[in-house]
Amino acid sequence: MKLPAFFAAHAAATPDREALVCEGLRTTFAELDRRSSCLGAALAQHGVGVGDRVAIYLPNCAEFVLAFVAIVKLGAIAVPIGTRLSASEVGYVLADSAPRAAFIHPDTRATFIAAGNTPPVVIAVASPTPAELSLQALVAAHAPGRFDPPVEADDCMICYTSGTTGKPKGAVLTQANYFIPNGYINAIEWGLTAADRQLITTPLTHRTAFGRVINMMCLGTTLVILPKFDPRETARLCAAERITVLSMVPTVGRMLLPEIEASARSFASLRVMVATGEAFPREVKERIVRALPHVGIHSYFAMTECGALTSLG
Repeated sequence: MKLPAFFAAHAAATPDREALVCEGLRTTFAELDRRSSCLGAALAQHGVGVGDRVAIYLPNCAEFVLAFVAIVKLGAIAVPIGTRLSASEVGYVLADSAPRAAFIHPDTRATFIAAGNTPPVVIAVASPTPAELSLQALVAAHAPGRFDPPVEADDCMICYTSGTTGKPKGAVLTQANYFIPNGYINAIEWGLTAADRQLITTPLTHRTAFGRVINMMCLGTTLVILPKFDPRETARLCAAERITVLSMVPTVGRMLLPEIEASARSFASLRVMVATGEAFPREVKERIVRALPHVGIHSYFAMTECGALTSLG
């Protein structure tokens, strides 16, 4: 099985169910399927093929997910780039991965230009310059493509490590590397189903949040994307969007704790919290459990290269 096959099954079975919610934009599975196939056709027309790298230099937004789905349908390889990196760090990733194309945002454009090593095709999600292509225009101008990459084309992403002991290293991740933990193990350990609505509080460029994208593609969950973490907005979204699964790092848990204790009713629909990135302090867990006794907490140890390794529920 491949990620596009899982996603296509949900788009066919439940076309009108919400796949993505972000800043008021609501996208159904059918619409995300159609738009990603149009974008994939546009990428192919501009020379992106099986095995080519495509940089995603975007903040948390619906277009990030759209770009990835289009890339993986083509059999190409996504290269997410953190928006907090310096121009020299971005330049290193671009030089090392040598992408054929890149998706950028008005907020990342200046650093992208300063970084150099610009790929042949640059696609802006909004307000394109004359040197850039418009994502919206590309989607509107192309009919949905049909893609049939070879079965051995399993690589789907290159994630760069933090580089604490040297230069960052590009970890090549396969589709199987994603759908086994996020399409099967998460379903078993966390009880994820298509009825779940997940809120992302951390950057999509990191595997912590991106695993939830794979949950959406493989399990049919609804993905609610928080552009930037804010405790009060997180509480509001949990209530307004009836969030059932909250994905975070322990730092987010600590910052969210005052909102949880002050307004537990905002988290009434929540059933699961999942956290990784550092040890989850026992005191924070105990206070969350006291405020939200109906919520199960799963903290896990993970690596960029392979995903979750151990889990504590």
